[in-house]
Amino acid sequence: MLFAWKRIEVVAPSRTRNAVVGEIRHVGSNPTASAKIYKLRGFMKLYFTRHGRTDWNELHKIQGVTDIPLNALGIKQAEETKSKLADKQFDLIISSPLQRAHKTAEIIKGNRTTPIIIDERITERKFGQMEGHIDKELNEYDLWDLKTNLNVKNIETVHNFSKRVYDFLNDITKKYHDKNILIVSHAGVSIFVKMFFKDADLSKPLLSMCINNCEVLEYEI
Repeated sequence: MLFAWKRIEVVAPSRTRNAVVGEIRHVGSNPTASAKIYKLRGFMKLYFTRHGRTDWNELHKIQGVTDIPLNALGIKQAEETKSKLADKQFDLIISSPLQRAHKTAEIIKGNRTTPIIIDERITERKFGQMEGHIDKELNEYDLWDLKTNLNVKNIETVHNFSKRVYDFLNDITKKYHDKNILIVSHAGVSIFVKMFFKDADLSKPLLSMCINNCEVLEYEI
């Protein structure tokens, strides 16, 4: 299956919107104040997808920030995602600057007037000297270990990488708190998106949390 969809309710769907906002942002003990906050703030809906397939994905090569384009399958996946998201309204699309993500964003956008902006913070993790190598040439699970935080072969440490992704997410959830946002990025970024929204099984290795090409995560905040 080329397209996968995962919906996560960050707030309990059984509660009223006013009650949820009162829980997220307390204003004393006055429920009316909480209700007013909701009217001003609304809900944010955030959609996250990974770029479509590339030839290096097929060859199991580490891409990192090497700017590899979508292949025919990747374009097809992006087109399918466009169809799946056709009934969704986006105020803004935020993309990684790498062409495999930006092209995916452009395909999903289609004829919409929604602006696409680029944010360097959601570029894939930098893999230094290992970019272009087959992923079996090193133990990738070690490179994604938060405890050891390896610093080898000019690879961006997992701590530095996670920090820039978290900085991005903290910024946009404040700046666009009442907007519908689509983010088009990469597998590594998807790990920390899931962790940010408490959508991760921390008993498993981080690398196992990556989403598939053009899989969609949805969060309501």
